[in-house]
Amino acid sequence: MTSSSSTFVPACLGLRSSARTSCLAIFLLLLSSSCIGTSKQENPPSARTEDAASPELESTNSATAADLRSATRLVVEFSVHRYTAPRGVFSSKDAHVWKVATGPLPSATMSLLLADCGFRAMVGTESDRRALAEAMNTLRDSTDLRSVLDQIMPDAAREIEIEIGPVSWPRLSVFFVDRDGNLAGQDFQDAKVKFLMNFAMRPENLREVWVQLVPAIEEPPGPLRWIGTPDGGFQQLPELRRRVFSEVALTAPIPEGGFLLLGPTEIVYDRPYLARPFFVEQTEGGEKKLETRESLYIISPILRKVREGFSDRRRDAAPAASR
Repeated sequence: MTSSSSTFVPACLGLRSSARTSCLAIFLLLLSSSCIGTSKQENPPSARTEDAASPELESTNSATAADLRSATRLVVEFSVHRYTAPRGVFSSKDAHVWKVATGPLPSATMSLLLADCGFRAMVGTESDRRALAEAMNTLRDSTDLRSVLDQIMPDAAREIEIEIGPVSWPRLSVFFVDRDGNLAGQDFQDAKVKFLMNFAMRPENLREVWVQLVPAIEEPPGPLRWIGTPDGGFQQLPELRRRVFSEVALTAPIPEGGFLLLGPTEIVYDRPYLARPFFVEQTEGGEKKLETRESLYIISPILRKVREGFSDRRRDAAPAASR
């Protein structure tokens, strides 16, 4: 009788040589796999310590994470130049300033409608700015040219109001042509005028800004009225007496670096067309004579790139044209 050994022998060792070899290989493979699994669980702390000790790797990872958190958005600002000059400088059919802008309005129908109401508009490109500056310098040397600059930081969720001010006539009558081609009129008392401006950018071309201008005339506020509030309540506010002439809206795309040129035509002196109070002012001059001046507006959108991080700490604003 053979005594049993206390040494553990796998059952596969009792097989033939080839079978024993295969079984041994499988056994070693399973053993090494379990060892590898154990090392994977124990090694990560030392690996993280090694990575943290490498400043080059740490700075690269942090920069990449910051870039992923950062975002770039476009911000639109507006500069509005108002030039005033004696009668005929801007309204004349052959005024040189209208020859420097090379872009017409996108709709011929809109151009004719505006002209019937005494408005004249053109779109200029960035390449037209030099000629425009030269034209203004020439006028400054040859006539009494005055200018005012206003910078506007708009809120895309709110309408922009470009205040022009009180009109020169205590009782104002205006005539305008509606979209159906009918001539209409309206009277106002102690009025003031303004342009209501909206803007938008289209995804297919983020290098141009669509601008809409609508003339509006306001009278002094009326009596108190109960007005609903956004939170569902009511409050008493003076009645707003405003006439918005949406029939005579101007809409045009302005390319990056470009501008919108807006002024009167000669007919504002023939009849009290709608454009008259927006561009013509009369004040008492020498020897109690009325001095008539007319205005020209140059509206320029300014595109800026703002890069900001998730924490809003990384900001870098610069004109888009310089990027």
